[in-house]
Amino acid sequence: KVILYQSLALNPFENYPSSFILVAPCGLIATMHMLIVKSWLLHALAVLASRPLRMEENHKVVIHQQAASELQGGCGQTSFTLTLNGYPNTYELVGTSEGKNMEAPCNMGPFTTGNVVFMCQAGKWNVNMEACSPPPPPQGSCQKTNLKYSISGNSNVYELPAMADGSSLSRPCAMGPFTEGEVLFQCNGGEIGIRQTCSKPKAPGSCGTTDFTYTLNGNSNVYAVPELANSQKHVQDCNMGPFTAGSVTFTCQQGKLTVEDTCKDPSAPTLQEGVTATGGVAATPGACRGKLLFTFSLTDTDEGQTHSNTYELGDMLNGQEIHPQCAVGPFTVGELTFKCNEGQVSLLDHSCSKPVPEGSCPPTNFRYSIDSHSNLYQLPRLETGDEISRPCAMGPYTVGDVFFKCNKGELSIDKDKTTCSKKD
Repeated sequence: KVILYQSLALNPFENYPSSFILVAPCGLIATMHMLIVKSWLLHALAVLASRPLRMEENHKVVIHQQAASELQGGCGQTSFTLTLNGYPNTYELVGTSEGKNMEAPCNMGPFTTGNVVFMCQAGKWNVNMEACSPPPPPQGSCQKTNLKYSISGNSNVYELPAMADGSSLSRPCAMGPFTEGEVLFQCNGGEIGIRQTCSKPKAPGSCGTTDFTYTLNGNSNVYAVPELANSQKHVQDCNMGPFTAGSVTFTCQQGKLTVEDTCKDPSAPTLQEGVTATGGVAATPGACRGKLLFTFSLTDTDEGQTHSNTYELGDMLNGQEIHPQCAVGPFTVGELTFKCNEGQVSLLDHSCSKPVPEGSCPPTNFRYSIDSHSNLYQLPRLETGDEISRPCAMGPYTVGDVFFKCNKGELSIDKDKTTCSKKD
C-alpha cells in the first residue's frame, strides 16, 4: 500500500527545501520523518553556536550580554548587565519577535524612577534608559549646589551635597585672608541659610576687630575698633552723653584691648582755671606755678565702675613734661604725661591699665549671628576656664542661651551648650 505524505520544514535553512513530498510504503514513513527532524535540529544548533555574543555601549549605559538563544526573525532569551553612572543591575530577558519592546523598572543605584526599554530591532536587543532618574527630593530639602559666599570682597565657592530639611553642615573659612573659623550651612524649607565665624589669623599679640561699648559716668557709646597689632593704638572722639571733648584711646597689649580717655564735659570749668604764673619759675615766660590739682578718671569695664585720682602738680617750666605713676583704682600699671604749655597744664597721654592675669580674656563686645540675625553681647573680663551665658536674642531666635568661654586668653562660643531656637 502506498501513502502520499507532505511535510513543511520547521526552519527555512538554505540546504533544506521549504517542503517535500514523500511517497513510500506506510511502514517507512515514521522512521524517515524522525531522521529528517534530527538532522534539522543538529544543523540549527550549529548555526546558533557560530553567532557571536553582543556588547553594546553608550555614554550612560554599559551592556553585557551573558547568554542568548535567538528566535528566527526576532531576539532570543538573554541576560543584560546595565551600568548607569557606575551603578550596575542585571536584567533577565525572554525571547520576543522582531519590533516588540519589553520594559523593566529602573534599578541602578539611586536611579529608581522610570523604566528601561528593551527593543528588538533587526534581530538585536537595543536599550533605552533615558527615562531613568533618581526619585524627586523630599519636600523642603535642599538640592546639591555650588554656593558662592563672600566676605569683604573675598569669595569662595562651596560645593554642597543634597541636604534634608533641618540638616546642617560646616566648612572651613576660605575667603581670601579670612581663614580662621567656619561657615555653617543650614537647610530650612528648601532654602540654605548661612552663618559664619570667619576672621583673619591674628598676628601674635594682636587684637581682633570688635564693637566696644564704653561707659563714662553712666553715659555709653559703642565704638567700632578695627584689628590692632600688638602695642598699636586707635583713637576716637569722645561721645558719651555730655562728655564730647577729648578722645578715647584703645590700645592692644598682648592680645588684650585696654581703654583710656581724656573725655570732658565742655560746659564744665577747666581744671587750669585760676592758675597764675608769678615769681620763681614764673621768671621763665609761659611757666606754670602754683598748686594745681588735676583729677583723672578711668572706667573699669569689668565692674562697671569709674575710678578717680587727684594728682597734685608743682611748678613746671614752659614745655616741661612730668610722668607720675598710674594710681587710679585698679589701674596701677603705666604712667600719665602732663605738660606745661604757656602757663597751662594739660594731660597729654597716659598708659594706665590693670595688671592682666596671664590667660585671661579682657572685657569685650562679642557679636554672635544665626542665619543673618545677630546680637552684640557686652562681656566682662573672664579668667581662663570661666564660662558665662546670655539669653538668645538673634532676631527670631529667642529661646535658649548663648554660652561664652575663655580659654587661655581666647574668647569663643561653646557650641555644645548653646541652644538658640525660634519660638513654636
